[in-house]
Amino acid sequence: MVFDSMIASLQMGVYVCIADFEYQISRNGEPYGWGIARYSTPEAMYELDVRSAVCGRSPRQSRCRIVEKISSLFPEADVKNIDKIVGL
Repeated sequence: MVFDSMIASLQMGVYVCIADFEYQISRNGEPYGWGIARYSTPEAMYELDVRSAVCGRSPRQSRCRIVEKISSLFPEADVKNIDKIVGL
């Protein structure tokens, strides 16, 4: 139970992401059963250089960019609802 809550906290902070699921293979070569999640950092998964990706932006500037992007994707959304999703 402790591992699950730690992974959930890391995922919510976007420190780790599920990169893939691996399945057992049957005798016929078919995947079956529950997949096992393989985790990765976003930087490794998408081959990002974090320093160049944020370009020296402050957290407030990054938040504003996120709000603008969501507003452009969902113009009918209320600002209060966007604030709830994005957080402080």
